[in-house]
Amino acid sequence: MAEPVTWTLATIAIIGSTATAVQQYQTQKAAGKAAKDWEEYNAKVSEREAEAASQKAAYEASKARREARRLRGRQMALLSKSGTLSSEGSPLLLMAESAANQELDIMMIEREGLITSQQKEQEAKAHIAYGKQEESFGRARATGSLLSGLTQTAQIGLSAWSASGRGSGSKGKKD
Repeated sequence: MAEPVTWTLATIAIIGSTATAVQQYQTQKAAGKAAKDWEEYNAKVSEREAEAASQKAAYEASKARREARRLRGRQMALLSKSGTLSSEGSPLLLMAESAANQELDIMMIEREGLITSQQKEQEAKAHIAYGKQEESFGRARATGSLLSGLTQTAQIGLSAWSASGRGSGSKGKKD
């Protein structure tokens, strides 16, 4: 009489254990995918920031070039107004030095924009790689959960089988 009860309880435990294993598998797999999706979002943000850094540097460099042209024009106008020739001597050297400094400033603006943009692009690549890694880890954790649950299910089944007297080695024995 105990045997049907044992098998019924074992069946219920096996079904519960299997359902738990499947649920854990799905949860872990979903967590891995969610982590990957989040990192892909972060990568897109970093890519947009890289583009914004490039655009900002281009704008700032263009603005600095316009300002440099205005300054050279004012210098020439002031020199002309004072009656000094701007095409020779100290005024020419002053204007050349000023233009060189302005161009160095422009090059620094462009360089900083390029560096920032490249950093953001690398961040985006790192986010993508991390997302793929997390998705892979999620699948591995999911598989581990499923195998653990199936092992537990098998142990329950084996225990029930042994408790029923079938697994005790009595089959084939003669009394």
